[in-house]
Amino acid sequence: MLRLLSRIVALFTLLAPIAAVNAQADSFVYQGRLDQGGTPVTGTYDLRFSLFAAASGGTALAGPSCADNIAVANGLFAVEVPLTLPTSGADTWLEIQTRADTGLSCTNTSGFVTLSPRIKLAPAPKAVFASAVPQTSPTIPGALRFNPTLRRFEGSDGLFWYPLTAGSAILPANIQDFATPGTFNINVPADISRIGVDIIGAGGGGGGRGSGLDSPTSGSCNSGTPGYATGGGGGGGGGSGRFSIDVTPGEVLTIQIGNGGIPGGIASPGAPGQVTSIRRGSTTIVSAPGGQGGGGGINVVMGATSTSGCLTPVGTSVPGGTAGAAPTLAGSGSLVSSAAGNLGSSGFGPSCATAGGLPPTVTRCPAVGGAGAPQGVLGAQLPLIGAGNGGQGGANATASTAGGPGRVRLFWN
Repeated sequence: MLRLLSRIVALFTLLAPIAAVNAQADSFVYQGRLDQGGTPVTGTYDLRFSLFAAASGGTALAGPSCADNIAVANGLFAVEVPLTLPTSGADTWLEIQTRADTGLSCTNTSGFVTLSPRIKLAPAPKAVFASAVPQTSPTIPGALRFNPTLRRFEGSDGLFWYPLTAGSAILPANIQDFATPGTFNINVPADISRIGVDIIGAGGGGGGRGSGLDSPTSGSCNSGTPGYATGGGGGGGGGSGRFSIDVTPGEVLTIQIGNGGIPGGIASPGAPGQVTSIRRGSTTIVSAPGGQGGGGGINVVMGATSTSGCLTPVGTSVPGGTAGAAPTLAGSGSLVSSAAGNLGSSGFGPSCATAGGLPPTVTRCPAVGGAGAPQGVLGAQLPLIGAGNGGQGGANATASTAGGPGRVRLFWN
């Protein structure tokens, strides 16, 4: 009696590549050992294969498929099984029929013996199910898939699938930037129903220095002397976000890029950065607030001398501008990530070394203006360098600066 030693059937490997859209491999290699009466056989044999959803009984899912004139040596053989595996991940069993070759075609069932038990397929040939993942599968950030239509691996950022190419950045197929303050219209391309959006609000302007005296020469404190100017506060950074918005092919979207806040004059705060937005008609879809301007400088009394240098009097710092809030989405679409801008740095009054050369705790001689804050930072964001940053606060030798304008990047595949 012929029997198959299933205990040593260990290797399943893919043989044929994927041949069509969403198709599975149409064959795989099966290795086994065939005994008769406990003795390994040698000769030429015909084999028939069928797939079942159960270990016994039931109707065949696929097959029978034939393999004619297979050489068997000391019981061992390897054969390409001409079956297309099902696209579900359910358990599958392989039923094998065999006979010594008689010259008949494998399609002639005469003399075939059904081997028992059926063989449960190992995971390796079932790995081809991965090619059947629908292209509309959820786009989870970091997910990977094989695209059988384009025959490439792709990664998801949470919005779109991008081709994976070794050593190169993954970018959308289509990118359009809006970086100049003003109003712009864009027509949604044909066949596009979803567009990705990176958006940044404008930065606040830096505050101007105080109206009083410049800092004394380094090496003196001028303890108690009034009227020395502080630096202005730095402007706040604009909010930053990434979204997808549902669109209609051919519709018009209006892009409004906000101006950066203008710098403050002497003792005056910087102006706030304007909102950057995307509208559909009169309805705002996405809005990114701008940062506030830094505070205007004030005049202060110089600190007293101490063993640590010049003490900094209370009230000598000027606040930086508050941050633009995280952008928001209205209407149909989804949020990928969103972050508020950053707070502008404070401006400070002078703090100089003593005449005796004792070091101050912090040397600000002359006074310093606050640094402008960067826009909100998003790990998934496309590079939008310089947009939405707050302006520098003014000091005695430097003027305050304007905030950076807003920016929008649209992208789609």
